[in-house]
Amino acid sequence: MELKEEKRRAKEVAKQNSELRGENRKLRARLKELELSNSKLREKNKELKKLTFVKQRIGNITQVGNTGILRHKYDELMVSLCVNIYITGGCGFRGVHKIISLLNKKLNWGLDQLPCKSTVENWVQKAGYHLYKQIDKTKYEEDYSIIVDECMVMGQERMIGVLGIPAVKTESEPLKLSDADILGIHVKPSWNGDCVSALINTVTLEMGKAPKYVISDGGGNIRTGFVKSGLLRINDIGHQIALFLEQIYKKDPGFIEFNNALALNKFKEVMKPTAYLLPPQRRSIARFMNLSSVVKWAQKMIAIQPKLKPDEEKVFSYIINHKPIIEELNHIIDFVGQILEEIKYKGLSHLSIKNCIKKCESIKNHVYKKAQEVIKKITDYLKSERDKLPDSKTIWHASSDIIESLFGKYKEMKSPNKLHGVTPFVLALSLYTKVDKNEFEVNVNFKTAMEKVYLRDIASWSKTNLIENQVRRRSTMLKTEG
Repeated sequence: MELKEEKRRAKEVAKQNSELRGENRKLRARLKELELSNSKLREKNKELKKLTFVKQRIGNITQVGNTGILRHKYDELMVSLCVNIYITGGCGFRGVHKIISLLNKKLNWGLDQLPCKSTVENWVQKAGYHLYKQIDKTKYEEDYSIIVDECMVMGQERMIGVLGIPAVKTESEPLKLSDADILGIHVKPSWNGDCVSALINTVTLEMGKAPKYVISDGGGNIRTGFVKSGLLRINDIGHQIALFLEQIYKKDPGFIEFNNALALNKFKEVMKPTAYLLPPQRRSIARFMNLSSVVKWAQKMIAIQPKLKPDEEKVFSYIINHKPIIEELNHIIDFVGQILEEIKYKGLSHLSIKNCIKKCESIKNHVYKKAQEVIKKITDYLKSERDKLPDSKTIWHASSDIIESLFGKYKEMKSPNKLHGVTPFVLALSLYTKVDKNEFEVNVNFKTAMEKVYLRDIASWSKTNLIENQVRRRSTMLKTEG
């Protein structure tokens, strides 16, 4: 009996084991199904993060179409907001972080993490690099011209910038940054004619054709480079007229005395109560480019002499002694302003040059002798530029003000430590050429820029076009073991 009972129990156990094995197989199959389903859900979640077309409520602001960016923690909206605050708001990278933090708190965004200073800087550089490399060449399908300038000199670093603009002037207003594209930013210890020519040839190769003409100041190395490249050069009218003023007045005794008096006045009074009336800051190089601001200041100081307090009158009484040269300079500067306005607004054409020459003829007999010499030089210059025009209907540009303005922004933003030199941050300048002033927004596809540009691309560009950062070299050399 016991033997039969054991056999029965053995059969029952075997049956239970068989059922358990079957159930185990079903559970393993179900587990595989769940794992596969979970994997699909993860993939679907990734896709949703790439394109999250959902409504998100941020405080009292509803947004639709907030798009994610591959390899980036933050979405396109955050990148766009930070870069636009930096470019159009005029604050630093730390300022951008503080503004975003304030908005996050006051508008109840509820964001746990916010982009730091370095992150915003990387975004700005990547967006700038994207624009620098992705030039819209359709606007240059006909003819284009370039503006070239040795924009900055710091120690052993000399930076040359190249801007591309449409060759034909079509608008009745001066050139704007939005009319231009940055075609080149290059730094070398020195630039000779061969280097400039090679740079121009590189731009020609990238654009697919040579520029119709080049606008530049009178730098000898740049002029030589244009000659070697066989390009027609149009003189920047602002620099050219400033050069004429310098040639006529630089050695004039009256002007020298006035200039020295200004310098002495500023040196003595800079830390005193009368400092608020001191003359405006002048350029250390090309001083005749902003001579008008000093002359206008002197004219106003003469006019307000009766209103000055005794101590102020004593400090600025010297201006009355220089009234003759001030009036002479004011007269010629007012006339020069009319010439500059005609050419900058209406462009370089047979008609605008004809109007300018008429103005020269009408005033030349009613001004001082030295002013007459300046007017004669301006007349000869206008006639020589007219001969460069292909026909009487052509209207070209003749001002390089925008390149001065653009790279002036970099001078304001760069580190005051000259050892830093030109850094990859200079790529941010491309963004200023795409600012819509009506919308206060940079016109760039941030998603595309962030996804297509890697930091290694910027590092590679820097290695090719810039000089090694001197601060890094100093730090490496002075590093102590320990």
